[in-house]
Amino acid sequence: MRIAGIRLSPAAARLLIDILEGQGHAGTAAKIGDALKRGVTIEAPLAPEDYEVLTAALSPQCPPSLYKLQRELLEYQRRLRRITGR
Repeated sequence: MRIAGIRLSPAAARLLIDILEGQGHAGTAAKIGDALKRGVTIEAPLAPEDYEVLTAALSPQCPPSLYKLQRELLEYQRRLRRITGR
C-alpha cells in the first residue's frame, strides 16, 4: 500500500498500526488495517486529518523503517500550509 506516495511493506504498515493504536489513534489505525487486509496496492483511503495524525504519531520517535514516510508527511504538511496560508 502507499501512504503519501510512499510504498509501505506489510510489516511497516503493521508497525505503523501498532504505533497509532499505542498513541490512541484507533480510527486512523483501523483505516490502514482495513486497507492492508483488503490488499490495497494504491494510496490508502485516508482523510487530511489522518495525515496530521500520522505526522504527529511519527514525530516523537520514528522507527527507521518509517523514516521515509515521516519525511514525506512533513513535506506534505509544509506544502499544504503554504497553499492554504495556515
